[in-house]
Amino acid sequence: MNVYRFNGSVWWLDKRPLLKRLRQWVLWLGGYERSDGTWDRSGGDPTPVSVLGHRATYYGWGFQVRTAYGWLVVVWRVNGKPWSGIERAYVSPCGTPQHATIWLVGTPPEIVKNVEQRARA
Repeated sequence: MNVYRFNGSVWWLDKRPLLKRLRQWVLWLGGYERSDGTWDRSGGDPTPVSVLGHRATYYGWGFQVRTAYGWLVVVWRVNGKPWSGIERAYVSPCGTPQHATIWLVGTPPEIVKNVEQRARA
């Protein structure tokens, strides 16, 4: 079934079969799947891996989950071992730390300083 889709800047024709589209919505192996739906395992790393229409995505460096407040992004410590410690955790409408509206772990020093200055005033 052909579906015309708009990606925010251009229209394109999605020719993937319905069952493939459903499977990719449930589980998408970004490290192995090309945009045309073919597989390439030469890289070895399956990340990113997304589930439920990209509502949750695991990367080698952490994960992100769509919430009502924006994207919850969790970044592991530099050594790259999952769950060895969290370096940063924040909520952002676009998933970037520059636009974070909530900081849970690893709040930037300039934000902490600003809050402390306002508390003293």
